[in-house]
Amino acid sequence: MDSMDLEREKGITIKSAATHTEWLKDGHSYHINIIDTPGHVDFTIEVERSLQILDGAIMVVCASSGVQSQTVTVDRQCKRYSVPRIIFLNKCDRVGARPLAVVDEIRNELELNAAMVQLPIGVEENHAGLIDLIHAQCIYFDGDNGEHIRVESEIPERYRDEVHEYRMRLLEALAECGDEECEQCYLEERWPEDAAHKLPPLIRRYTCAQQLQPVFVGSAYRNKGIQTLLDGVIEYLPSPLERVHSATNLAIADKEEAAAPENRIVLRACKSDPLLFLAFKLEENQFGQLTWIKVYSGTLKKGQSIVQNTGFVGGLKQGKKLRLNRLVRLHSDEMQDINTAHAGDICAMFGVECMSGATFCGDANGAYGQAALSDLFVPECVVSLSVRPRKKQEMAQFSKAMERFQREDPTFKCTVDDRNSVCVFHGMGELHLQIYLERIQREYGVACEVGRPRVNYKECVTRRTDFDYLHKKQTGGAGQYARIIGYCEPIEMAALNSGAAAFEFVNRVTANAIPAAYIKSVEQGFRDCLDKGPLCGGSVEGLRVVLVDGVTHEVDSSDFAFNAAAKGAFRQLYVEQHLAPRISEPFMSIEVCCPEQFQQAVIGHISSHNKAVINSIAHTGKNTLLKCTNALDAMFGFATSLRSLTQGKGEFSMEYHSHQFVDDDAQVKLVQEYKEMLLNEKENK
Repeated sequence: MDSMDLEREKGITIKSAATHTEWLKDGHSYHINIIDTPGHVDFTIEVERSLQILDGAIMVVCASSGVQSQTVTVDRQCKRYSVPRIIFLNKCDRVGARPLAVVDEIRNELELNAAMVQLPIGVEENHAGLIDLIHAQCIYFDGDNGEHIRVESEIPERYRDEVHEYRMRLLEALAECGDEECEQCYLEERWPEDAAHKLPPLIRRYTCAQQLQPVFVGSAYRNKGIQTLLDGVIEYLPSPLERVHSATNLAIADKEEAAAPENRIVLRACKSDPLLFLAFKLEENQFGQLTWIKVYSGTLKKGQSIVQNTGFVGGLKQGKKLRLNRLVRLHSDEMQDINTAHAGDICAMFGVECMSGATFCGDANGAYGQAALSDLFVPECVVSLSVRPRKKQEMAQFSKAMERFQREDPTFKCTVDDRNSVCVFHGMGELHLQIYLERIQREYGVACEVGRPRVNYKECVTRRTDFDYLHKKQTGGAGQYARIIGYCEPIEMAALNSGAAAFEFVNRVTANAIPAAYIKSVEQGFRDCLDKGPLCGGSVEGLRVVLVDGVTHEVDSSDFAFNAAAKGAFRQLYVEQHLAPRISEPFMSIEVCCPEQFQQAVIGHISSHNKAVINSIAHTGKNTLLKCTNALDAMFGFATSLRSLTQGKGEFSMEYHSHQFVDDDAQVKLVQEYKEMLLNEKENK
């Protein structure tokens, strides 16, 4: 499925790939749409927008490494989009595989009601097949690639106690979902009669309700367990016809009111209903823009007219009709032309310019003419990198690449630093930005000069302070007069890390002391000061401004005057003796896996950073699994150090954890560096 040269070279998945298959089960043919998503946390947006549109998911967990940081992230994403899932314990043939222990990890660390429906027959090099707990049969995968499937009804003697134990665990999991018959069987320690017919519908019902997560085992590399996994997809995950989706009604202007469940538009996957589909991903290729789409309702036909729904961000002109010239079904980097796509299908279209997240319908005046489907969560960028082309004549190609990459990836942003004449890349991690630098070189032939990565520093206030600021200026004509009274106070860092708003403005002005139009100008004045703080140039967060009173002049007061008053009050207060601003830096949750013989060297290296906190050390087979948190600034170059310490056998992953205040010495250093940078810029002008 990995079609990019970079993916093959680095051995990782960078972008999602779509495919489809026809699978035969019990004499019926089923069409399955599949999206393969990256596992690395730097490319988590690919998982976000895929889970947004999928009806079910297979969460792949390594039977050797167990629950990793990205496993936790994917679990959180599945819950965010309410996607039912089954779990596949992969790499049961790997050294150190411990599938039974990993299931306990999943239950404890992810708090999922995970229950095995299969047991492995042997692990590591002895992995030969699996035991189906429900149908009481052994399935062997013979041949070099598991192509010869052999089914035996006799369970080996050495596995019978284990089969009984995990059958009881399955009944216990079903009892936790509220099934009384399974609860009774569990208490009596007996297997239900005719379980092969009774249990699958129960497991399907609770899986679709996200109360149960069936666990499958196997080895994808050896093609062992994949056939039964696809059977499980059909048997336990919902089809598009069973899923009920909802869309925002754009006719309701108030966002909170539109988000209320009773005001959302209910959608069912019926091909005879009006057309509605979502463009959830964009790509550029030799034929132009390729737009991945999910059809939620109705039937989409090649050559028909479509309309982008009005009111959505970044769309075309309202009500403009577009002609769909080409419709394709995807198989990795290959495409197959099709004439129609029905509700539930995932395919792609050419020739339609739009933004990611655009909603389309067949008739702007129809039932779904004011429906918006996209509700994508885009994580915040944590790493920045200064970049410039080595040759000025390559700037046009460089700009073309930037425009394309930003359209394709919402987590990749490019801003221009006019003072230093460089572009600043913002992304999810060091690898994320490095991949884009390599793509610019390969796909556009532009060699770039790269500055040291800079983390996303922020500035926060830590003290409550009152203000009474008068802005008064007299010119030849009408003057400027505005007086504002109130106080500023910090928003707790814990609340910010939990998703609280970075800035709050509270209006407590009474008796119309300040007209409403001027109050908006005061709020905007404070907001204008937050983009770039005076300490280190980072954005200012964690500020709550409460406006209590004010004074106006019947002639000289204006929007501009009150806006200037707010800016003046902010500059006056943003010092140590008043708001006591502090700089914060991003900390990451880090997971390191290395052979046991290198454990002490890796722990020593991480402990040498005074900001690192080791949370846990676990042993998985012959490997050590280390979980810790550390400042992102200390993690640059860690990949190289880890390879050196472990002879290339160690691996790590990390994801954003929170922002925390830097120490006093680091703050003084950052402030001094920022002042020197501003001074150098001034001298160079």
